[in-house]
Amino acid sequence: MPDAAWWDFDDVLIEDRRDHRTLLVSHHRRGGHGSIPAIWRSPASTGSVWTSRPDEAVWTCDHDRTSYVRGVEHLRDHMRDGDAYVANYSLRMTVTSPTTPLELFLRLARSNPAPFAGYVNGGDWQIVSSSPERFLRCRDGHVVTEPIKGTRPRGADPARDRRNRTELERSGKDHGELLMVTDLERNDLSRVCIPGTLTTPAFAEIHSFAHVHHLISTVEADLSPRHMVEDAIEAMSPGGSITGAPKLRVMQLIDRYERSARGAYTGSLGYVGFGGDCDLNILIRSATHAGPSDMGGEYIIGAGGGITIESDPDAEYDEAMQKAEALLDALGCDTKGRWHD
Repeated sequence: MPDAAWWDFDDVLIEDRRDHRTLLVSHHRRGGHGSIPAIWRSPASTGSVWTSRPDEAVWTCDHDRTSYVRGVEHLRDHMRDGDAYVANYSLRMTVTSPTTPLELFLRLARSNPAPFAGYVNGGDWQIVSSSPERFLRCRDGHVVTEPIKGTRPRGADPARDRRNRTELERSGKDHGELLMVTDLERNDLSRVCIPGTLTTPAFAEIHSFAHVHHLISTVEADLSPRHMVEDAIEAMSPGGSITGAPKLRVMQLIDRYERSARGAYTGSLGYVGFGGDCDLNILIRSATHAGPSDMGGEYIIGAGGGITIESDPDAEYDEAMQKAEALLDALGCDTKGRWHD
């Protein structure tokens, strides 16, 4: 896969499933709309059949519990020495599945809907994302980022679900982790925004998704007249929630202790409009596929979480695996109680 890919679209077909409207946006630069009927009748519009079975997919991981816990302990040693405050530490899974990338996306849309989901077909590679996290939005010069830190699984019954949610609400470790990342995002945005416009209208709000509860903050500001949306993207990249603080040092520690390159995982997917507006996600809860889009094959999945000096290493491993479970299940893996311990 390339390190980055951008496409310049002349025609954009937008299907709004909430308001039951379809909109065609055309810039009329290249002429002709012969492809529009074909797009309308494509599998992405008509749906797809879920075909793979749980016994058809196999998966491996570059960590087991012991090695992941050892990595967490190394990071905590750096924190005791004052080298870092919070670090995002992740593992990588390789899945071989007959499921096609589009089947995976449609399956996740039903079983694990997310506000910043997406599917990209790059020809000989694809990205499937069920991301709950916004990296950066810009509207008329007003920029917003919404970092996530703190996770608990959804409970099997309402009582257990409420207990998990309450535990997250009361967790000093998770609030402290999000506070450090929120402050980092405020600092990054301040480099390109008008002084005095930077605000944090929401801190550590609980958001519940199909498989997990999260703590989410909102940081926003007005872009300086001297800067464009590209400057905001540069100032914010890579996202603080998936690196840590201080950002540069933590990136060096990630490179040292993670066992596999992240690839597209924790990158970003979204759009930048001709007028300077944008909306970009953080590529978590995401899988990359190499090969033709109409075939299954090998998928790479990343998962991890924020490590602080207060982290319980075993709990951090459990959290990483819980975040990957929806993707593994959608690919046809049998994960019920069979993590790589």
